[in-house]
Amino acid sequence: MNVLIIGAGYVGLSMGVVLAKSHVVTLVDIDESKVAMINRKESPIHERDMDDLLADAVSRNKIRAITPAEPFGRQNLVLICVGTPSMEDGSVDLSYVNKATDMVFERIEEILDDYCVIGIKSTVPPGTTRKFVSEKVARMGYMDKLGVVFNPEFLREGSAIADATNPDRIIIGASDYKASQVLKKLYQEVLGDAANNVIVISLESAELCKYVNNAFLATKISFANEIANITERVSGADIDEVMRAVGEDSRISPKFFGSGAGYGGSCFPKDVAGLISFAEKNLGIATHVLRAIQLVNSERPARIVNLLLEELPSLKGKKVSVLGLAFKPGTDDTRESPALKIIDLLHEHGAEVWAHDPLVHEMDLGNLAKKAQLTDNLEECLNNSAACVLVTEWEEYIQRGLAGLTELMQGNLLIDGRRVFTDAEIPESVSYRTIGQS
Repeated sequence: MNVLIIGAGYVGLSMGVVLAKSHVVTLVDIDESKVAMINRKESPIHERDMDDLLADAVSRNKIRAITPAEPFGRQNLVLICVGTPSMEDGSVDLSYVNKATDMVFERIEEILDDYCVIGIKSTVPPGTTRKFVSEKVARMGYMDKLGVVFNPEFLREGSAIADATNPDRIIIGASDYKASQVLKKLYQEVLGDAANNVIVISLESAELCKYVNNAFLATKISFANEIANITERVSGADIDEVMRAVGEDSRISPKFFGSGAGYGGSCFPKDVAGLISFAEKNLGIATHVLRAIQLVNSERPARIVNLLLEELPSLKGKKVSVLGLAFKPGTDDTRESPALKIIDLLHEHGAEVWAHDPLVHEMDLGNLAKKAQLTDNLEECLNNSAACVLVTEWEEYIQRGLAGLTELMQGNLLIDGRRVFTDAEIPESVSYRTIGQS
């Protein structure tokens, strides 16, 4: 198939290189520098296995990147993969989706041959695909030539290629049977048996499914963190032991029960806020549980800093090292990262903040340099530090161990915000504090 993907970000590029194993993919992006990088076989995002797959696909002429000014050519499938950021009130900004779909319909005669499916993969509120795509198809009188789908993605940053190659399931919200079969064939030709679990539902059910999926995972994280608060006041209890035992219940599962600094990234905060906004503003439904999830997560950075203040009541003028800026290891994405909020709080307490991340020079950190000294040199970050706060569980930190991380420090206090070292032997030379232990 010929596949046109609008938007070459995490989702668009990750899906593009996977689909290019069996199909011919054209990526469209307004960023000329990103387009040039892709065509030079250079990935504009940090993602495991991306470089090799992209280089192979470009070499085989299976993938190319263009700007909207260039010809699109005939296509069997168009996938909208543009951003849907949160606005200040938590509602979803659909302007990029609107512009992308308008562009596709303006050039539909160039794209359409016999039959084409237009789909949205961007996370959007229920009703968006019908409004921006289905209704336009009907008004143009193309219902026999254009199918419509909403095909949500469930890609984790840092594992996007693996997730796209081995999906738990493929959700297809389809306007009709023919459109759903085009999507089924698309994935089966690339994934083979890995595409067996295909669930075909309505457009609106598929759109809502994506929000509910991420909201439930966020719920598990916030629930574990609230139980961690309780565990810290129960002598002898440990949050990992509690949640491991609870997770063995086949109805519950142990996944996403990790407690610590809280969730961040481009999906969970945005999607929980988007679901709240949709339910309250569009449907008039109160969202008590969803708002509680947000509240618990928003308190986590302060809890990490409070662990530090329980040991060092005054941070004024003291050097404090923050390890990890990305919201999770394996990515250069700092959106909604707990580390940034922790740095804000440390700065407010007068600390001299140093922050390390292996990918710091690839990150968009805005004004953070005004609040912290940023470096990719771990020794420089730790040298003569009064305390260290581990926020992102990069392998580099795990390999060094507690003794290795604290040996250059002036003090010996390490706050483990991800419970990385809870099963390790704690050296006598290290003062160790973590979430979820008394």
